[in-house]
Amino acid sequence: MISRALDYALRSCLFMANRPDQEFFNVGELALQMDMSRTYLGKVLQKLVHIGYLRSMTGPTGGFALGPDTLGRSLLDFVYALDGEDALDPCLIGLSECDDKNPCPVHANWLRCKTELVAKLKSTTVADARKQAWPLYMKSARKRQSGRISVPSG
Repeated sequence: MISRALDYALRSCLFMANRPDQEFFNVGELALQMDMSRTYLGKVLQKLVHIGYLRSMTGPTGGFALGPDTLGRSLLDFVYALDGEDALDPCLIGLSECDDKNPCPVHANWLRCKTELVAKLKSTTVADARKQAWPLYMKSARKRQSGRISVPSG
């Protein structure tokens, strides 16, 4: 339902937001930590710089950093910025001619769910989302889970 660009953008911003001790992040480091395509992630991060959600700095200590207002941005802002304001409008089962006058079998249910989803995304900021338990998206975390890497706890 969400695009790969939106997935990469949200995961990257949440990753950065959860590491306040490090301001700038190298695209290669982010891609490796979250098991993403470095090339595609770079394009997504550049788009986030272009729209003001991230800052970038060149050089050996450079990379990407959260923009000044990013923590206060809603998750819906990211959906609209990356996937467009009509991203959640298509018919859930893919019909091209689905609307209130010509509804598909799940139209009414999807409309209720979509309304609730939009409200939740609008009311949840990056700062709110970073407070939640961080899912183990990172490559190193998956390796720890599978027992290939031994990491002391605590």
